[in-house]
Amino acid sequence: MLQSIWNSGGKPDTIMLGGFNKQVMSTFTGRATPTEETKSKKIIAAVDAYESDFGTVKVVPNRFQRARDVLVLEMDKWAVAYLSGRKMLSIPLARTGDSDRRQMLSEYALEARNEKASGGVFDNATA
Repeated sequence: MLQSIWNSGGKPDTIMLGGFNKQVMSTFTGRATPTEETKSKKIIAAVDAYESDFGTVKVVPNRFQRARDVLVLEMDKWAVAYLSGRKMLSIPLARTGDSDRRQMLSEYALEARNEKASGGVFDNATA
């Protein structure tokens, strides 16, 4: 996937994946054995960055995506797109005693600014 994105002109900088696949990635060759830092009394058995032939990418666990998917993203090619006139409205509501009540209203979507700058590997194992 990294090569496919690179061939299309993208420069992915982040890999997002579920917890199980994050642990699988932490066992990739070259990082298969945990190391121990004796001064800090820590054992390190995680991969936070992956250096590939097509650049270095951050590896981020994401509990809010489907656990079986691996997303490869160029983060600056994604943005929040607000609908016209609905960026953030504060609408006064009826008073209750001494309190002022307001309703916050907004409508937005996730905007892909360049669809070929990101990709994904879908339906991976989750157990």
